[in-house]
Amino acid sequence: NDTVSVAAVRSTRRAAPGGAGEEIVFTVEKGERRRVPLRVEGIEALPRRSVLRGADVPDELGGTDPAVLAPVKGRIEKYYQQRGYMDAVVNFQVSQKHGKDRILAQVSEGPLLRLGGVAVVTGDVAMPDGLADQLGAGRGQPFTADLVEKIRAEVSDRFSAGGYLVESIEVRQTRSGEQVDLEVTPRLGGPYELDNVVVIGRFATRPSVMRRLIPLQGDRPLDMNGVYRAESGLYSSGIFENVSIEVPAVYGQENARNAVFNLREAPRYTFGYGLGYQEWEKVRGLVEINDGNFLGRGWNAGLLFRLSEKKALVQLSFFDEQILLGKYPFTLSIYALQEDQISYKSQQLSIFAQTSKPLSPISTLFFRLGFENIKNYDLQASYDPSELTREEEPLTLTSFSVNYLRDTRDSLVDPERGTVGSVSVAVAPNIFGVNTGFVKLF
Repeated sequence: NDTVSVAAVRSTRRAAPGGAGEEIVFTVEKGERRRVPLRVEGIEALPRRSVLRGADVPDELGGTDPAVLAPVKGRIEKYYQQRGYMDAVVNFQVSQKHGKDRILAQVSEGPLLRLGGVAVVTGDVAMPDGLADQLGAGRGQPFTADLVEKIRAEVSDRFSAGGYLVESIEVRQTRSGEQVDLEVTPRLGGPYELDNVVVIGRFATRPSVMRRLIPLQGDRPLDMNGVYRAESGLYSSGIFENVSIEVPAVYGQENARNAVFNLREAPRYTFGYGLGYQEWEKVRGLVEINDGNFLGRGWNAGLLFRLSEKKALVQLSFFDEQILLGKYPFTLSIYALQEDQISYKSQQLSIFAQTSKPLSPISTLFFRLGFENIKNYDLQASYDPSELTREEEPLTLTSFSVNYLRDTRDSLVDPERGTVGSVSVAVAPNIFGVNTGFVKLF
């Protein structure tokens, strides 16, 4: 913890429970909780607030030790380097005022470096058409490590698409003032032609799905990046648990290769069940089955039953990543419930469908269509409509909504920085037998 000093750490050995070896126990003695004010100076070239927020610079630190200061130094310097200030350096000065420590972080920004020329050294190999113009378009951009990796990837992609095996790429930097020139030297093998695509394995997936997952064709240049993309797509589909790829030479054809995919499907079915008891429902049971490759099309379909003396529930679910127009996901859920209440019986039917369209790596549009119908019947003498909750009232409702989501968190599981924002507009018109309507903005 940045605000807690560690006074001492002691270790002891003792027999592990059950006598299986030994275990080491570390005992940490916490010292005084410290909060040392931090002041940052020297920020001029970039917006001060953006630097402090982007580098996650706190107002106070937990001490003046190098172990506390080093992470702050690294975050500030990295923030500058990601924006072209490769010479940025942070130095700390520790002083005291009225007997209390103070820390000054002095930022030396250095010049903004920009990309100059990019020369690709290929020897006797011809440059792919348009590559020089593509690389030249980046001239004048802030010079960063990410930009170098982008150039490396562009060179690799273009030569790979031409049938070459890119064994390695060496990048040399030459700095002249505030400009950095690059010399890119790819080590190439080939070029090779792709003779045949061979798929080995027994599986239920349909040929049309396999052609979508492995969009490679023979009698064309061997594109190894395309081969790797196909491998990634096979795994991400969730259909296959093992994918191995070989690119052997074709007998008698020195410059030809085959792409051999050896596949093993993952188990398709998941079966779940449960049994329980509740005072009102009495004995209740649940059975659920899920097919991760429904009809051999890579669809995910599920069926759930829940049954008791007072309640019967059936739920159907369906999902596919690219079923709409071959590129958009689609989710469908149908939920039917019949339930006995104390003074009446209830039937509920809900249908929900959703698709989405990514707008950027951090923003997505969601489109949702829903239908809900609730009926109450077999009303007893003790039935009182005023006692119904909002979710139990008789209802027929059709709704359509559009939701915009923007998520800049650095991790969905354990985020340290970023924001999440959404805007949703929902409309429920008085059509198709609907007995209530609304327009909602959230």
